[in-house]
Amino acid sequence: MIDVVDLIDPNGSTTPEPTPLARRRPRRTIAIAITAILVVVVASGVLFERWRNGLHVFPSAGNEVGADRMAVERTFYAPEVSSPTDRPLTLTITSIRPDIARNTAHATIRVLLCTPRPGITIGPGTAWSLTRYCSALQEFTRGSYRLCTALAPDCVTFFLAVTAHTSGHVHINGVRIKYEDGFRRGDQLIGIAVDTSTP
Repeated sequence: MIDVVDLIDPNGSTTPEPTPLARRRPRRTIAIAITAILVVVVASGVLFERWRNGLHVFPSAGNEVGADRMAVERTFYAPEVSSPTDRPLTLTITSIRPDIARNTAHATIRVLLCTPRPGITIGPGTAWSLTRYCSALQEFTRGSYRLCTALAPDCVTFFLAVTAHTSGHVHINGVRIKYEDGFRRGDQLIGIAVDTSTP
């Protein structure tokens, strides 16, 4: 029960006056409502950012290839980025770089963009030149790319090119790729791990 103080007006009627506790209750209710709204807004923002930055198109880095006793100044090539399905995939790729764990061979490690020639398949190795497989070959630059499948024309794939300049060991975990698909963004370590050494 709220205690009130009876005030007598000149006409003889009484008017109850709320105590300080009663006056504070509406303010407290408003403060609780504002806090609840802020919590909902912040939580929604966090979930939205996780959704926006949580795009996961490619499988994680896995298989490893290597070349034991590769000759100095010879280049080892490994395909790293292509469409993960049997259909072409178009993405805006903002960054792609090798994830280098060890490089005592002082190797030059490049990411190359290849437009394949029709009807030619390829795997990792050193016994061929990419110019035989690629109708066009260039360094990576940021842009929108149509990633290859085995039968898709007018598409691209990305290779690592590793050229050791001294004796030593090179180990690359794959490539770190950042990309966008519409409003969403992805950041993944993908591709084939490369391990090679030079005598």
